[in-house]
Amino acid sequence: MSISKNIGVTYISQIAGVLISVASTIYLSRILGAQGRGEFTIYTNSVTFFNLFIGLSLPSTIVYSIANKRVDENKLFSTLIFYTLISTLFVALTLQLFFYFQCQSLIFAKDKETFLWKGIFIIHFLSITFNNLLIAFLNAKQKFILSSVVGLINILIPFAGYLIIYYNPFHFQLTQHYMYVVLLVVFSFLLTTTLMFSLIRKYYTNLILFSFLNKKDILFVLQFSLIAWICNFFSTLTYRMDVWFIDHYHGKIETGVYSLAVNLSQFFWVLPNAIGSVLYSYIAKDGVQQNLQSIQRLTKYTFYFNVFAGLMAILLLKSLIPFFYGNDFTDSYMLLVLLIPGVVIFSFTIVLAAVYAGTGKIIINLYNTIFSFLICLVLDILMIKTMSAKGASIASSITYIISTIFSIFVASKLYNFKIKDMFLIKKEDIMFLKGKFIK
Repeated sequence: MSISKNIGVTYISQIAGVLISVASTIYLSRILGAQGRGEFTIYTNSVTFFNLFIGLSLPSTIVYSIANKRVDENKLFSTLIFYTLISTLFVALTLQLFFYFQCQSLIFAKDKETFLWKGIFIIHFLSITFNNLLIAFLNAKQKFILSSVVGLINILIPFAGYLIIYYNPFHFQLTQHYMYVVLLVVFSFLLTTTLMFSLIRKYYTNLILFSFLNKKDILFVLQFSLIAWICNFFSTLTYRMDVWFIDHYHGKIETGVYSLAVNLSQFFWVLPNAIGSVLYSYIAKDGVQQNLQSIQRLTKYTFYFNVFAGLMAILLLKSLIPFFYGNDFTDSYMLLVLLIPGVVIFSFTIVLAAVYAGTGKIIINLYNTIFSFLICLVLDILMIKTMSAKGASIASSITYIISTIFSIFVASKLYNFKIKDMFLIKKEDIMFLKGKFIK
């Protein structure tokens, strides 16, 4: 399939995912309420953080290494499986230390500081780590349809469960809603991980278990992964540390209200993420010059699409948020409005980050993420304690805008992109769209 068709497939599946996710957030918010949603956000943030911190951003290394045939894919896969099992053991030991030093409240709500929840957390970590590695392998092989289906299943299963919990058509005595919500998420990752592993082993590679990379290849993987890991580590902190600040200063209810605004704002990144995931694989294989025209067109299409979507959100969501999510989340609307300018323009950064990584210049992403993290940290410290979630929204939006300015400036110098060509709609761009959509 061509790059545009692969992007189309990925985008359509992600749009479907967005619609399901929007519906899921509605039912999740009504099932758990603002405080329960706040607790759920802290828990899922912790799983994500552990996955990022220990996972070394290996999925990005898989795509880069396999797409340009830098290492043996069978040995790479076996090595990563072994590493994942060892890292899961490390997570279990780390959780034990959290409990030993009485820091478990950073992850679990007070009534969930139990052995059972430790086990759920470990299984959640293992399943999501394996899931991410397998999806990366499929993307490296340019099997975007299959990876898109997996992504949809991962959100369809919890959504179906939320519907059953909310409407309770079978009249079950459901009392532990929070646990059921978490278990649905974990089950979906376990199921799709098992299916992907079976398919990959059968159709896409003859996995040779216990046959590992040599020292030279391991050093290459570690070098690339370390830079990607630092990028993702600081990016995740930039995206999520405001949640911890709000929780610390203002409690779980304010955290839940803010988390809804953040979740809704990140739907603006569906298209750029779809474009970036496909471009990354193509650029790693073919280079920038063969994809230069596609990069310039796709960045501007993404930006103007998100501008339109942002205006529609501002016009429509003031009444729709309390209608769908309940009056407890009315304040999420203003927080979303404050986030929209930043998340819309940040679409440039997401696409260009894939370009940098695909050409092996991931160090640029590192500079940008550290720079953005420091800006956001300072702004969060200055604004969240006094302005609460509004301060967090403003701080995030300013950070995204500054990060995008940096990314566009570097791309213009490094790849001879003309900045005006990334914004200006030309006649050939319109003709290109007509050719795609009007036959």
